[in-house]
This record gives sequence, C-alpha cells and structure tokens, in this order.
Amino acid sequence: ANVGAARAALAQAQAMLDIDRVQLNRLEEVRRISGGRVPSQSEVERAEAAVERDRAAVASARANIDAAQALLNGNLTT
Repeated sequence: ANVGAARAALAQAQAMLDIDRVQLNRLEEVRRISGGRVPSQSEVERAEAAVERDRAAVASARANIDAAQALLNGNLTT
C-alpha cells in the first residue's frame, strides 16, 4: 500500500465532492428561484446521491491512507 497513492486518491475524491456540492447548490438555488418548477426532483435527488457517494469515497480514501501508513510503520519497525 502506497501512502502517496492513497493521498492522491483522497485528493481526487475530495475534488469530486467539491464539484458535486457546487452542482447540488446550483440546482437548489435554481429550484428556489423558480419556485420549485425546475430542476426536477429526480435531478436534485441524483445530485444529493452524488454528494453522499463522494462523502463515502472521501471516508474510504482517508481509511486507505491510515491503512497504508500503518503498513508502512509496521514495515519500518521490522
């Protein structure tokens, strides 16, 4: 397990989360301005699901960093 690769995966997951949060915020703002006419509820739900998926990816990437670091630390002490 490579700590550098795990950190890069975290950065990528965080970037996706940031992008999808912005998209969700835009959809919610348009929905508010339009009085709920647009976008469709399913579009908003897809955007919400994307944010939740991205949060899970960030958590997984953080866990992978911890695991890679622990493996590295273990290898350094043997």
